[in-house]
Amino acid sequence: MRLTQKQRYGNLDIESQGSNANCYFNVLQSIVNYLSIVRLVPYTRLRSETFEEKGYLVRVTSTKSRMIIISYLETYPLLSSKRLDFNNWRKAHLLVKSRSYRTLEGTQELKQLKESMNDSRSNFDWNHLKYV
Repeated sequence: MRLTQKQRYGNLDIESQGSNANCYFNVLQSIVNYLSIVRLVPYTRLRSETFEEKGYLVRVTSTKSRMIIISYLETYPLLSSKRLDFNNWRKAHLLVKSRSYRTLEGTQELKQLKESMNDSRSNFDWNHLKYV
């Protein structure tokens, strides 16, 4: 799992944002501290020939940090389609943790979970919103 966040939004440069220039850094650093085993990494991505996007990346790979995220998001669930992505990600985590992804069936299930997340999602189930 990874979490990315732009360093800034809009056409303002960092100098004109004043004390708000690092507000996303502080939020993401708090997340990193909570997860304990991950780091905050600045990144630059070329969005077009003339525009660079600068941001921060938190990548979660350890079982301990994944379990912290799962516990947190089961206690404070997401309400958008990100909840559906989280459900797929949690299933993928369990496949990896049990090592069943090493079988042909497990590999196919892992691939199917990944292909049905984010912009590739075509199946939406909003039943989790009934209890909000």
